Amino acid sequence: MEQKKRFVQVGMGGRSDMYPEAIVDSYADSCELVGVCDSNQGRLRGAAKVLREKGVVVGEYIASDSTE
Repeated sequence: MEQKKRFVQVGMGGRSDMYPEAIVDSYADSCELVGVCDSNQGRLRGAAKVLREKGVVVGEYIASDSTE
């Protein structure tokens, strides 16, 4: 079996919910969402909570903590 493609979504505002939904639901056989990133702690926690409710645990990353 081929290894799943792993994704981290950067940006959780506005229309962002369609992307994890596609990865977690529609393409779960070939893709895996492993993390979410945003500059807003509230949006980040909200997105991770919605995913946990679907049984998906992801890493949570604040954009300001990333390095170049």
